[in-house]
Amino acid sequence: MRTNKRLFQSKGIGITISGRDNSGVQIGQSTGTVHATTITGSTVYMGGPSASPDEQFLDALLGGDTNAWNEVAAPETGTCEWILESLDFTAWEGGPPTRPLWIYGNAGCGKSTMCSFLLKEKQRWALLLDEPDWSSEEPKKNIVAGCFSSKPQTPIWILRTLLYEILKNNRTLIDKESPEFWQTSGSSDQLTLNSDAFESLDCLAKLLGNIANHETVDKLYLIVDGWFPTLGDARSLSQIIKIVSSSCSNGVPPRWILSTRPNNFNGLVDSVCSINLFEKNRDDIVKVARARVKDLQRLHDAITQSFADEVVEILTQRADGMFLWLSLALDSLEETPMWDIKFVKESLQNIPYEVQDIYGNIFDGVGQKMQMLLRSVFLAGRRLKVTEVVIMWALVDGARSMKEIEAKSPSPDSLQASIKTSMKAFLALDEDDTIYAAHPSVKDFVEQMLDSPSGQAQAQQKTKVSAPTRAEVHAQLAEICLVYLNLDEIQSIPAPKPPTDENGMIDNNRREEEIRKYLGKYEFLEYSIKYLGLHLRESGKGGVKIAVPGMETFFEKSTFALKNWVRGYDLLVRCTQGKYTGDSSGLSLLFIAARLNLISLAEHSLSSSGLQSGLMAGISIPGVKTLAGSMSSFGMIRQKIINFSDMKGWTPLHVAADSEAVDILVWLLAEGAAVDSVTTGIIRPGRTALHFAASKASDSGTQMVQQLLKKGANPGALTTFGGNTPLHYAVQCGCVETVKLLVRKTIHKTAADPNVPNYSGMTALHKAVSIPGLEAIVEVLLEYGGNPEKTSTLDRVGVAREMKSILVGSGNKNAATSGPTSTLRAAADAVRGTASNQTALHIAARSGGTAETVKILLDWYKKSRAKANTKDSNGYTALHSAAAGIGCATHTKLLLDSDLFDVNAQDNNGRTPLVLYARRLSLQHSLAELGDLSALQETLEALLAAGAADDIKDKEGKTAGDYVKTAGLTWAEKRLRAGATGPLSPTLSDTMSSPPTSPNMKGFIGGLANFGRDKDKEKSGKDKDKEKEKSGKEKKKIGFGFGKSK
Repeated sequence: MRTNKRLFQSKGIGITISGRDNSGVQIGQSTGTVHATTITGSTVYMGGPSASPDEQFLDALLGGDTNAWNEVAAPETGTCEWILESLDFTAWEGGPPTRPLWIYGNAGCGKSTMCSFLLKEKQRWALLLDEPDWSSEEPKKNIVAGCFSSKPQTPIWILRTLLYEILKNNRTLIDKESPEFWQTSGSSDQLTLNSDAFESLDCLAKLLGNIANHETVDKLYLIVDGWFPTLGDARSLSQIIKIVSSSCSNGVPPRWILSTRPNNFNGLVDSVCSINLFEKNRDDIVKVARARVKDLQRLHDAITQSFADEVVEILTQRADGMFLWLSLALDSLEETPMWDIKFVKESLQNIPYEVQDIYGNIFDGVGQKMQMLLRSVFLAGRRLKVTEVVIMWALVDGARSMKEIEAKSPSPDSLQASIKTSMKAFLALDEDDTIYAAHPSVKDFVEQMLDSPSGQAQAQQKTKVSAPTRAEVHAQLAEICLVYLNLDEIQSIPAPKPPTDENGMIDNNRREEEIRKYLGKYEFLEYSIKYLGLHLRESGKGGVKIAVPGMETFFEKSTFALKNWVRGYDLLVRCTQGKYTGDSSGLSLLFIAARLNLISLAEHSLSSSGLQSGLMAGISIPGVKTLAGSMSSFGMIRQKIINFSDMKGWTPLHVAADSEAVDILVWLLAEGAAVDSVTTGIIRPGRTALHFAASKASDSGTQMVQQLLKKGANPGALTTFGGNTPLHYAVQCGCVETVKLLVRKTIHKTAADPNVPNYSGMTALHKAVSIPGLEAIVEVLLEYGGNPEKTSTLDRVGVAREMKSILVGSGNKNAATSGPTSTLRAAADAVRGTASNQTALHIAARSGGTAETVKILLDWYKKSRAKANTKDSNGYTALHSAAAGIGCATHTKLLLDSDLFDVNAQDNNGRTPLVLYARRLSLQHSLAELGDLSALQETLEALLAAGAADDIKDKEGKTAGDYVKTAGLTWAEKRLRAGATGPLSPTLSDTMSSPPTSPNMKGFIGGLANFGRDKDKEKSGKDKDKEKEKSGKEKKKIGFGFGKSK
């Protein structure tokens, strides 16, 4: 498979950006690899102690399937370049890094192509940014990471993918000591990965913050391109920016480029630089149309220049900003049988404007095999190869032997030709002959056709054939896999055991060689083994059970085909790394069934024949002797097997809940599965099935939670490492219905308590108020007893991290000599800077994008007549938190308007919100780190209008005026001197005061000089010359740019 790579050179450092390197096996359980389901995009790290720490860390970061990003054609020469000169882009480049660039537009307007272009503009960025610091011993790195997806993804998926892209090429940045990611295993000093950390936005954001703060990192660009069409998607993106910005506050602030469909993202994040590509790409549309028509002129003498100009005009008018429509129309022109202007005009006018209608017309004109191909490509577990598709067609046509497959298969060349001609609007070929969607909008079309009743009715009306549903297509693909696995020639190939070394660990090099020999010339064998389970599982969804021909006979008895499939599954999927656990048996079949949601396979695994084969294989169950003969023993051990744990400490119920396998979960509960059994070992220890179910944002997750609670699952269970309840996970995934189920007492004796803190000191309500867009969940938690006055507790995870640092820094021997009590005290002292004792209002007020949540909390205080004067461990009121937080201006005004706060309350250091705000300004290293100047002014105006005293001194003897004077912020200094008399608007001269005395503000005024850059264009040439002369003088005195002080 060709990798979508882009190489950047920055001061001798090579940065490779890949869209499709982060692959994982789709289905199954394994020791030592990552498995990503194509349906949810979730990943599960399944161990792997034999891999190096770097490899384990990178494996655990893998966040998506390999097919999420499709290749994007290079832009036409001369196109896309306009964006670099646009006012929006230059304002973004010269503005604060906390200000994201948002490129948006409808499907087909060229967003992905533009992002691809921007990725390649590293040289351009280098010209717009500071000069490199060549005095440094180690060259600084300009890191650019991209996350591309053809479907909406979760914040965790996005962050893990970005981190993977960064760390796979910069392994020295991998954190190998943090107790958040590494845990000591038992009495051994060996560190093992804590998989919980890779599912925590906070932990992932801190990891990105550590990278941003690394001394070798100079610039950090993060690019996210994808569908993201809904307001919920916009909230997810804003949540990522908020939490990452907070974690990177001490390092290089990342510069974000986001490309989405219109979703009101700019309404959730302050000071977004927005570019509507649908409106701004018209010149590029003309350039592309002219270039393509010119190519046609070279092929057809009948196309005169005036003819070509007229065609270009029609194309650009009708395209109306849609590159996709233009491309489809030009493809249609290439097939034009006669080049008469009247005929061409009529043809172009007859092309529907709606892209989905164009797809519909093309789809109606192709044969049933090609229609089947499109559906299969869309629903396959991975990209299909041309050679696999021709075998599938032969099996559909009745081939039941290798000889018949060879006779009935069309040639691969003919299929390739069809894809390049009649199907080119839908499909494209990669260099390795794998087939993928030509454009993300093709998936829109197929989804509508498979899932929409109107889409199915329309397809049926046009083709006069019943249009298959999604489940029916999966059933057809499952049937094809079953037919292939039942071929005599396939059954005659014994699947080898995974090879091991002298320690019983799987030898991956030899395993790869065994796989190569096993698969041999059988092109469809690997796909059939890996993805049979996927298609069987999906065929059972949609509310209608579809009978898959051949399934019952395949699983009803220990056929050779079944045994071979299970052994092949072991080799290809289940046993990829780590210690070999032995042949699959009746027991392991139960785990496979739990992963794939296959009740028939589970029934078989616990049937007398299934147990017999397991006992013959030597299953040893604690408390029960290994029995190989007596059939009466099978009933005795059935209950034991249901609750038996694998070597990783997971029961089938855990596997089912983690896999969103609702049917098998209900079946296991009915069979007596222990509802509150906890996982043991090193992989997500201390979780119940309810933890797994509550972490799923899908309808399946809610259904599983309901079933588990009916069986008495404990909603208050805590995980081992993080101390999280199922309610914490439900809040994190943003599922309102799951939260409601957990907090109600109607279906179980005790409800989840919204006020229970995890080991980081955060309750479910604390977590909810910190995430933008969870207002509905906040209201539910308040309704069911969530107390906004409940304060956060000491961060035990933070203490553990500091203890680790103390032990490493002082040496284990010295630390041991000083005693555990003093070490713990020192660690606790070290985390006091991270405030505890914070209320929900403290947390919401310092977060970004949570204005609506702040309003809900303030309304609670008013209705309950509670006082909002609680101070945290730093002595902050919520107003202090707002004045120093991300959503500074908006939240500060909301709190002041509520009349619940003393605007002159002082913290432990004697600072009022005004003094704290002014001190925050003075501590920034550059203009970029301050953020939007207009928002800073708004905050200052709000505080002064509410009566903030400007003469109060903190314990350092400084007033707010002292701090802004130190920072050289003349506009703020003037405003403070004016007091309550009224606002003063800063001028450019206000920003050009004498050099600041604070050593960490060097370069700050030079940055402020750029504040009026856009306004310069409106000045006369004479005024501009004066400003340049003045800026030049300032540059000589203190340096010019946004860099950190040297």
